Formats: sequence, C-alpha cells, structure tokens
Amino acid sequence: MSPGGFGCMLCGATELRSRFADCPDYYLQTSEQVDYVQCRVCSLVQQQQPAADVVGRYEDYPLHSARSALQRLARRVLHRQVYFQTADGCSNSTVLDYGCGDGTFLRDIQHRCGAVYGFEPGDAHAAALSRQLQLPVFSSTTQLRAELFESVDVVTAHFVLEHADDLHSVFDTFSTVLRHGGLLYIAVPNISSWEARLFKKRWHGLDPPRHLAFPEAVHFEALAREHGFNDLRVSFAAFPNTLAASLATVLSGRCRPTLLIGLILPCWLAALAAPQGTLIIRMVRRSAADAR
Repeated sequence: MSPGGFGCMLCGATELRSRFADCPDYYLQTSEQVDYVQCRVCSLVQQQQPAADVVGRYEDYPLHSARSALQRLARRVLHRQVYFQTADGCSNSTVLDYGCGDGTFLRDIQHRCGAVYGFEPGDAHAAALSRQLQLPVFSSTTQLRAELFESVDVVTAHFVLEHADDLHSVFDTFSTVLRHGGLLYIAVPNISSWEARLFKKRWHGLDPPRHLAFPEAVHFEALAREHGFNDLRVSFAAFPNTLAASLATVLSGRCRPTLLIGLILPCWLAALAAPQGTLIIRMVRRSAADAR
C-alpha cells in the first residue's frame, strides 16, 4: 500500500502499513480525525497526511498557558525523571530549550546556567515568553542558527519531536547551534510502550492531530549518524500525565482535566514501577576531530 503523496519523513520510503485509523481528538475535542501509518522500511510511525499548516492546532493549546506556582512545584516533583537536570557544573553553560512551551523549564534553570535561550515557532507566543522571562526566545530557525551558531552547550527538546513535520530539518538546527561535544537531550512519547499497546487509540501520547511522528531509538540512531552525533544513550522515564490522561479518556470518553488530576498520584506510582511511556535520548555532537 503506497498512496500518492505519502513519504516517510525519516527515510523517504512510500510503502506503509496502517497503524491507527480515524483517531479522534480526545484531548481538545476538536472535530479533526487523523490516520497513523507505519513505514514498511524503517518502521517510523507517523500521520499519513500531516496538514500543510498546523499553527491553528495550537491556538488554544493548554500546554502553552502559564502555570501557577503550585503546578510548577508539582512538575518539579512528578516530572523529575523527564526534564533535563542541570548539574553543578552547569553554571557556565549555554542552554537552549527547543520548544519551550509555557516557559517553566526556562524559568527553573535561568539562574543556574551561564546563558539560557528558548525557541517557540509562534511569533506572538515567543515574544510574550521573552517579555515574561526577560530572556531571548526565538521564533525563527534562521535567526536561531545564525545567532547561536556552534555556541550552545546543551540543547533540550522535551516532548517536541513528536510535533515536528521535518525531523531532518530539526536535527540540522540542533547540529548547527551545538558546539562540538555539546549535549542533545530529548524526551518523546514511546509508541512501543506497554501504555501505548494497552490504550491504543486512546493512548494520550498519541494526541491526534497534534502529534505527527513517533521516532524510536532506532530512528534516533539514524538521525545521529546523518547529522553528526555520537555517544547515543537511551533510557525510559516515569511521566504520569500520559498514563493518567489515557485512563481518564477510557473512563469518561475524553481527557477530563479534573479526572486526570485525581489520577495523577496513583499513575505516578505506576509509572515509577514500570517507566516505559517516555523515551529519553541523549547524544553528543561529534568533536571537530571526529567530524573530519
């Protein structure tokens, strides 16, 4: 099966198999439904026909809204395994949070690192975050690459790659801004987790129509080779939100926020016991000597 127009965003192959058909938006309850397919060559799962313009999907996206002090504290405790932890030696490091969302991670690290930058593709949202946090938040990859060329020590991308419609372009940006020997830290939903297999179309990590692709370890290995990275390390992290939201969807037919909040604590304990829902990827930009 290779319908016209389909091309794997990783390897370019046109042969696919169906993975999930007619997936509704359980999270924001929009009317849009999408199909997910799997490349027969490299096994990447992605949307069959990603929309040409996805900006409108994020106009009311809750994850871009400011968080209260209590919410930020809960995230520090419950999501500690997922978000990059700045080490003691980070005081002189330059950090870029690519896809900085509501800015909570930037706020947490801005006084613990040498220089901190953010990136968000929406101009208005990026400008508002920059004013709020009093630090640079880019919305243009062209400007980002030019101003931070080979100057960043750590790039973080927490739950970002699943939203990308061009994985190679994103990795080009990572390799452009990172210095040789710089660290790339990525967190993505794990499409091969027990949670995904259990909940199927109701798995919150799927989040149609906003999540476009689900790269796994083997795909990150290919991206690392092609874009000048090595020392790839793979691990899993406990992230209760995906499990709690999936259960809320099964129980009520949609992801109800009040039900999700009530399920967070038991789901956190379950996620700690079997942390497979979130994939953590670390890799290093090859040194100048290795690059030659």
